[in-house]
Amino acid sequence: MIHLSENGLAIAGGKWTTCRAMVEETVDRVVEAFGLVHKAGKCATESLRLVGNDGWSRNMFVRLIQTYGMKMEVAKHLSESYGDRAWTVCSLVEPADESWPLHGKRLYPAYPLIEAEVHYAVRHKYAKTAIDVLSFLNARAAFESLPRVVDIMSEEPGWSYTERKKQVRDALSFLKSTASIRGILLIFPSLSLEGTLRKRRGRYGELELAF
Repeated sequence: MIHLSENGLAIAGGKWTTCRAMVEETVDRVVEAFGLVHKAGKCATESLRLVGNDGWSRNMFVRLIQTYGMKMEVAKHLSESYGDRAWTVCSLVEPADESWPLHGKRLYPAYPLIEAEVHYAVRHKYAKTAIDVLSFLNARAAFESLPRVVDIMSEEPGWSYTERKKQVRDALSFLKSTASIRGILLIFPSLSLEGTLRKRRGRYGELELAF
């Protein structure tokens, strides 16, 4: 819904998959209302090429598989999420210590996200905290991946043990506040978040008590 009046502009509704189209419609309404069509023209975002578009093709994931020996699901995820920047992500991968795949260690088994994406987020996407990375994950996957994400991120800026513990605590507080993690506990009442984190006790000490 778009409402334009003498008091200003209001836009409501929509979702992630329609936000670009909503902005296009909003810009066109404003341009028309203020008589700027001859100067500004219509919104051009529909044909705007995004970062990662230059070297991308629908079959690029095949080249990623051939070059790095990774599973198709992971290669497609990288191609569709990063475009040609997937090559930069893949340049940061480490051997998977398996006969197959050769590269692409996953953060969480059920999702195609790999550890190299954390390095990429820190070096190229300005990720400064564990929450910056985890906020893009499913709540359960974020919780399960948290210790490893903190370990990987600590390699980049050189976090101390104290800072790593703080990052875990802050991320746990964030996850605990989300509706999605509360929903998981309602659906799976026997799930022990404390137990999951207790497995990392040797690395993060008493942090299993955070919940």
